[in-house]
Amino acid sequence: MKIIDISILNERKFPTRQELVQRNRIKDRAQLIMNAGRGLTVPADRVWGKPSNGDSGNEWINGLQRDDLNDVNNHGLFVLGYGDPRSPYGAGPTRDPRRATYAARLMVRFEDIPIFSKGFFRTAESKHVDGLNAWAEEYMRKDNPNAFRGLQYDSRDQDASFYFYVGNNYFGGQLINLTRDKNGLASTVSGDLVFIINDGFFSGQDFIDDFEFRNSSPIYGKLEHIFSEGNEIYKRIGLELQERLDNQRSLVEGLVEIIGKKTDYAGLITIDNT
Repeated sequence: MKIIDISILNERKFPTRQELVQRNRIKDRAQLIMNAGRGLTVPADRVWGKPSNGDSGNEWINGLQRDDLNDVNNHGLFVLGYGDPRSPYGAGPTRDPRRATYAARLMVRFEDIPIFSKGFFRTAESKHVDGLNAWAEEYMRKDNPNAFRGLQYDSRDQDASFYFYVGNNYFGGQLINLTRDKNGLASTVSGDLVFIINDGFFSGQDFIDDFEFRNSSPIYGKLEHIFSEGNEIYKRIGLELQERLDNQRSLVEGLVEIIGKKTDYAGLITIDNT
């Protein structure tokens, strides 16, 4: 069973890297991070975290700038949400956990790897794709027929997507920025291999022991004003998110070794309004 079957891409026409740049069609790191928040009640429109210059300043409410997200040396944590996080309808770092859900997600990107080569007599997938298929088949859930979906090509964006599960972890995969380089009678198709990994969401209410307070309405006051252990609740939620991210990082160590290319990663947290 193949997660990536390159035959679906074999007859497609792809631009060169230069043409992709000229058309302004390259998907950058910032877009990949923002895309991880598309499944929220409202698609994420803000990201909070430590800016590349280390100075959060007084405008933290507006979130980070695109340059901060595109800095490959900035691995997060990035917090994705929307609107004004101080309002009852927004979602962000200050969201009341009585009415919030959280998820830890890890973005992993292998930039500009060979996907397959096409010669005069035959087409061959690259060792990177072969290694990915072998790794996924070994580790994904084999007892669930819905545990994976093979490569699906989007002719509009000239990207391809796929997914599979390893245990409870969902690997949402993409092949983006696909380009073709020609060399005589042969050509090579390359692209960025991207994963957004997550293991589901949980409710902030799960970390509030007091039943009456857990089900009370946020309109009666901010968390820190009506519950003396409010900060402790945030700490417990943070520890849970960090543990999930650590598990996701350890899971992809073998994948990084198989792909054999330098990887870019970013730890992401999504917060939603319930």
